[in-house]
Amino acid sequence: TKLTIGDGLASQIPAFLIALAAAMLMTRSTRRTELPVEFVRQLVAHPAGLIFAAFFLGLLSLTKLPTVPLMALGAGCLGIAYVLHWPGRAVDEDEDEEESSGAAPLERTDGKRIEDYLSVEPLEVEIGVGLIDLADPQRGGDLMQRVTSLRRRVASERGIVLPKVRIRDNLRLPEVGYRILIHGNPIGRGVLETDRWLAIAKNATAESLDGEETRDPASGERAYWITNSQREYAESHEYRVESPSAVLIEHLHRIANQHADELLSRETTRQLIDEVRQASPTVVEEVISDTLKLGDVQRVLQRLLREGVPIRPLVGILEALADVSRHTHDLDEMVEHTRACLARTITQQYRDSQGRVYAASLDSQLEQQWVDLGRAGSDATSVPLDQEQLHVLVGELGQLMATLRIAGRPEVLLVHPAIRRRVRDVVTPHLPNLRVVSHSELTSDTTVRSVGVARAKLRSRS
Repeated sequence: TKLTIGDGLASQIPAFLIALAAAMLMTRSTRRTELPVEFVRQLVAHPAGLIFAAFFLGLLSLTKLPTVPLMALGAGCLGIAYVLHWPGRAVDEDEDEEESSGAAPLERTDGKRIEDYLSVEPLEVEIGVGLIDLADPQRGGDLMQRVTSLRRRVASERGIVLPKVRIRDNLRLPEVGYRILIHGNPIGRGVLETDRWLAIAKNATAESLDGEETRDPASGERAYWITNSQREYAESHEYRVESPSAVLIEHLHRIANQHADELLSRETTRQLIDEVRQASPTVVEEVISDTLKLGDVQRVLQRLLREGVPIRPLVGILEALADVSRHTHDLDEMVEHTRACLARTITQQYRDSQGRVYAASLDSQLEQQWVDLGRAGSDATSVPLDQEQLHVLVGELGQLMATLRIAGRPEVLLVHPAIRRRVRDVVTPHLPNLRVVSHSELTSDTTVRSVGVARAKLRSRS
């Protein structure tokens, strides 16, 4: 009998283990738990099973099998079943079931809480799986280091501290594609060749290269993907050669500059003002008062950034706001007054090494008619041109700006101080890279060189 039972156990136990393993595979879960802990928890989850096991072991003790071990195991099962079936335990089990129901399984599916899906990164870069090496320092990637350098660069150029840039992979993107998001919205995208270099033409007359023709994601200029052996030739023939990670960073830099106003949150504004408070507490106390709130300062700074004016001289900006806020809280007037106080900063942006600013201008009669509209109290959106004439004006300005752009100079339109804001509101939606500057925003030691005058046909007066 003993041999028969032993042979039965020897053949059935392996089959039981195989069935158990198959059941685990078929019922596998994404919940992250330890197998031994889960095994014990499920084993003692139901007291009825332990009671049945104790009863079965008691029956086996009546046979010729060892009585003491069987009785000990049976008593242990009964003891565990009694503890689990103890009335005071029922409440705890109900609480455990309540805690494990509802959101808990969803929370464990990917290691995130549901609340984590509500947060949106201010600045984010998503890359395809083929670009992961660029962001992995252990594989020679330098993307993370370049991002750190970019944040320093933007801080020194624009006076704003960029939020931390989150870089993550996205399986939905092309293998070597990427996209840049601001507050969860895609702003720019591109494709990189990790084993090649991007040769970007410095001007339209640069000769063609032997490589895959494309466009620079940042500037839109003509470019070619070339091999390492072609770098020297391209650099000597009016091309700028960049690595794939440098191309992505330059694209990120341009987007950060273009959308700096969106990245300047109220919290970031508070941090900037706190930095100023350490050196100039008086001006901060004067500005941030009952009459001018933190949000007012933020909107002025955002408007300056939107028009390409750096806010690095923040002390001067706050002093200008302290002066103008005594007379008005109108956003446009505060911005115009602040710009006039930043004349040296604005001039330095557009002046070359010889103190010259190359700019286009408007026809004097058109300027005067625009001034008259302002003096008559017309709406800020009123223009002295109909739609067809406005289209002609934008076309002429576009040609003049192209002349400046080809020469490698900033795209500047110089106008009368009284109409700067009106002209900007009308023109910049069509020419986003155009900077509208008034005569009062240039220092007296600056020489203005005109590249042309926009002469739209004026509306006839009755």
